[in-house]
Order: sequence, then structure tokens, then C-alpha cells
Amino acid sequence: MKKNKILTCISLFIALVVLSGCFPSTPATPSSAEQTQAALFAQATLTKVAIEADIATQQALPTDTPEPTATTPADTPEPTATTPADTPTPTLAPTTAPPTADMPEVRISFEPNTTNAVVMGTVLAYQTQRYVAYAFEDQLLDITLTSGQDAALSIFGRDGTVLLSPMGDQMSFRGYLPATQDYLIDVRAAGTNANFNMYIMIPQRLSFAAGAHSLVINGNVKASGDHNFIAYGLAGQTMKVTVEPGGDLALTIYGIDGTVLMGSHNFGNTFEGTLPSSQDYIINVDSAPGTGSRPFTLTLDIQ
Repeated sequence: MKKNKILTCISLFIALVVLSGCFPSTPATPSSAEQTQAALFAQATLTKVAIEADIATQQALPTDTPEPTATTPADTPEPTATTPADTPTPTLAPTTAPPTADMPEVRISFEPNTTNAVVMGTVLAYQTQRYVAYAFEDQLLDITLTSGQDAALSIFGRDGTVLLSPMGDQMSFRGYLPATQDYLIDVRAAGTNANFNMYIMIPQRLSFAAGAHSLVINGNVKASGDHNFIAYGLAGQTMKVTVEPGGDLALTIYGIDGTVLMGSHNFGNTFEGTLPSSQDYIINVDSAPGTGSRPFTLTLDIQ
């Protein structure tokens, strides 16, 4: 647009010059001042046009654009690999399952005024049958397992106290209980089904009154069964025991260390002997086969 304006001005100037030559009349000659003023005006016009054209050209040229630089916005943090806080670290599962908490338990309860119980059953091959018996601290627990197949016992308290380890193959246990609680008695079978008979005994403690050395106990015992007592004696003391009536009743006496003073084969109702060691002694009143129960009177003297 600016170039067209400049060209138009130049064209007009040239036309004026041409037209002035076409007229024959000689115009009045302008004075030197007028010539100077006209020349100055023309020069000023041309200079102004040239300057405007130069300015227009400079404005049309693109300005220098700085090279772009790769920048990271200050508010954009570098990404980092993180683990979500709510994703727990995986752990390996145990290779051995914990003990079965819901193993069926069979409660063993003694009948009133009795000191033992007999359990008969069958445990499948490689399986365990659990029984539970409640007992008091310091009582003596005596268990005997009999089976024609390969079977074993393990015993522990409800609190986890091990009395007889499951790692062995024992079929009997005799010991004083460490606490008043339930005791778990497991009967385990090996590679074949096992039929078993388990005898569980907690004998009745006999204690003399202060200054006394003898006592009399009355009770009842089931036919074909026995009633179990326990009494402490010192080595060298003399023990005398009698159970009445005779005939259908007999005595069995042995120390908790296994020393037998009077065996069941004797089937006698009286005993007298010197105690070989200081310990507890088991005194059983055995009843002959039959039905019902039989009353008895036991007399004990240790001095």
C-alpha cells in the first residue's frame, strides 16, 4: 500500500514536468527564493516518502525469534516409581499347616464317686482321635492304652503344656498334673486302623489327720471294676491295708515308680509290708465280675 502511494507521487511529479513543456508560452520566471522553496518542498516530500517506505519495509520484515529451549515446568515433578501404600508386600504361605483347631473332641467324664474311666474305640489309619479330661493341679494322672495294632498316645494341657510328646510311640503315662485345666489325650494310629482300649485313672488322695497314722474309708465299687486310692509313705515304714468284705473284693498295691507290693494275681483282701522307698503308693480295691456295685470298707495304717 505504501509503495503504491510513492509511485503515484512520482508519476504526478513527472506529469507536471511533461505538461510544463507542452505549453509554448513562457511563464514568468520564478525568483530564486521560490525555486529554492519548491526544491526544498519536493526534496522534503521525496525524503518523507522514502523514510515512510523504509519504515514500512522494516515493519514488514519479521523480527528475530529466539531459539526455543527445552525446559521442564517448575511445577511438574519428575515421575518416580512408587508402590501404593495400600498394597501389602506379599509373603510366602507357611509350608506346614498349623494344628487343626476344630479337631473333634470327646469329653471323658467320670461317673460320680468313681476314680477311673474306660474308653474303647477305633482310630483310622494315619488319623488321630482326641479325648478331653478335666483334672486338678497336683493330681496324679495315669493312662494305659492297649491295642492289637500300631497305636500311640500324646497328652498336653489346654494351655499347651506337653505331658507326652506326639513324636514318640508311648502307650502309657503316669505323672502329676501341673495345673487345673482340661487335658487333651490323643490316640494316634499308624498305617492301619487301630482298635484300642484306654484306661484313665485319677486316684483319690488319702491323708491322715494330724497325729494319726490310720484311717477308715467307706465306699462303693462297680462289679468288674476298681476304685483307686493314693497315699504317701516313707521308706522303712510298715503299711497295713485291709478291705472288707472279703471274697468279691481284693487289693492291688504298687508304688508310682512301678514297684509292685501286691499284684492282682494274689486276689487277697489284706496286705502288710515294709515300704521300700519314700513315695506315693497306689491302692486299688478290685471287684469281682458281676453286676451292680459292691460296698466296701478300707482300713489303712502306715507307721
